[in-house]
Amino acid sequence: MPLFRLNPDATESVFLRQRTVDPFGHRLHAIIAAIWCFCACGPASAIELGMIPIAACYVIRLPRHARVGLRLIHLPGPQLTILWLAWLAISVSWSLDRTLGLEEFAACRFAGALLLLWPVMDRRGWLIAGLCAGFAAAIVAQVFHAVGTHFGIDAITFPRMPHRNSGWWQPVVGGSMLTAALGLHLPAMLTGRGWTRITGILGSIASLVGVLATGSRGAWLAAGALCIVALVWASARASWRILRWGHAPLIIAALLVVAFAAHRTVGPGVIERGKSGFAEVRHALSDHNYSTDTGARLLMARVALDAVAQHPAHGIGAGSFRQWGMQHLTSNGEPQNAKLLHDHSHNAFLHVAATTGLIGLAIFGALVAVAIRGGLWRLPASPGYAAGPAFAMIGLVLVSPFDVFQINSQTAALFWILFTICLWGRPSESRERLVTTT
Repeated sequence: MPLFRLNPDATESVFLRQRTVDPFGHRLHAIIAAIWCFCACGPASAIELGMIPIAACYVIRLPRHARVGLRLIHLPGPQLTILWLAWLAISVSWSLDRTLGLEEFAACRFAGALLLLWPVMDRRGWLIAGLCAGFAAAIVAQVFHAVGTHFGIDAITFPRMPHRNSGWWQPVVGGSMLTAALGLHLPAMLTGRGWTRITGILGSIASLVGVLATGSRGAWLAAGALCIVALVWASARASWRILRWGHAPLIIAALLVVAFAAHRTVGPGVIERGKSGFAEVRHALSDHNYSTDTGARLLMARVALDAVAQHPAHGIGAGSFRQWGMQHLTSNGEPQNAKLLHDHSHNAFLHVAATTGLIGLAIFGALVAVAIRGGLWRLPASPGYAAGPAFAMIGLVLVSPFDVFQINSQTAALFWILFTICLWGRPSESRERLVTTT
């Protein structure tokens, strides 16, 4: 008997039955789910509060969608999720800091998106629309912050570092979130039609400027790499045309306006952050000066690799990174560097390898790979936004060398929502036209 049984016919049957038996409840569930997707792009409080209505709706409707939920256990994504959660929880048993280990495990509470969103996965387009609207609101928050900073209006500004504008997020989190937003829009820009393409163009430009405004240098590199990946994918499909003559004036006008605005608002900060980044890397590599932001990240990456080398199979345990690293550096005669360590390594996959070993890395890597594979499954000829979640997930992967997206609450929530929307074995969309047609 195969471990994974996608069985699309069985999945389609249970979803059709749900829509037939409870059409109003199913539609209401989908609307609330889209609202939670919108909230997932907001501040941490909005993400947490947004879970309450969708959880209540899920429980109330449970008798109506119980059979739909049973289909989850046959899919590779949920099976790997259970395996990952189990291994992460077990690793807490040998952690040097079990309190922090439990906090890392608590970030997996957003894996509940698998249960909460699955019953309305045949309304996938609504969920994607919710994410797009949420990211649009986040970019508007950046605009308000820029205006407030420029004119000295405290009521519409957020407490951020100088020359860094990430709206209601912290700069590093904002860079990761907006890289995912860029991934959400790129397929629509490259393969969409009509208004879908125009929306994708505007969304991609706004997201890219938003990434630059955060001052997150890792996100800058990830966003550039993501654009290249999307171009290669679109060209391989042999169905893309970035420029159509009818859209050219709009694209040129938008680029000119955005370029001018970006130069006047975020340009000086981008140049300054870029120069300092090169200097910090040079000092860290040549002078072993790890006191800067980039230097500390290089130090933490080194510590994570040392942890993998010493505990390759099972790792040092969830939550142990800082304590183990301090002991390790102190014993190596680097007590001054031990003080620079954070609770995590600022590198998603290195952190997984260090804390849960190569076993955990294999499970988590398979989890992400299956999500991307699922996100590109059963796409129409002109995917548009239907391919967006997969590329948003790729965006998180590309920014992972600079952020632990599975631990920070905002990026963790986004990761698990994207993971659910990308499920391999999901039903076909009953209203695909919401996101892919002209």
